[in-house]
Amino acid sequence: MPLEKIRAELDLIDNVIADMLALRMSVIPVVAYIKKKNDLPLHQPGREKVIYDRLEAFGAANGISPELLKDIYKRIIVEALQIEERYIALDPSDEFDADFDEVKSLARDLISKIGTIRAKAKAKGKTLVAAGTSYFSTE
Repeated sequence: MPLEKIRAELDLIDNVIADMLALRMSVIPVVAYIKKKNDLPLHQPGREKVIYDRLEAFGAANGISPELLKDIYKRIIVEALQIEERYIALDPSDEFDADFDEVKSLARDLISKIGTIRAKAKAKGKTLVAAGTSYFSTE
């Protein structure tokens, strides 16, 4: 398989990653609103630990460096907290229900599609990412 074809596959995967990140960040104002409404602190180290523990397990199960995942998520969390701080400063109102339902629906659709791809890979005896193995054919 030519390098250009594999790079095209990587570009598609990068687009999915970027879309998922945009989707994740679109939920942050809702999180900020709930925290403000319930007088909760923006930074919650306990929640971060839950995220990092889950990422470590995911990395171990999928052949991805847990340190890589943790580094990526540290940056995502920093950005999310900055978005929350900016949002809180705007003094938000109750305008989330319809938009948030759409975000949840999009997230579920994407997660379902990824689950389908994982199932196909598993049926072929592969994982999406594993040392020395790829779901994508190299023929």
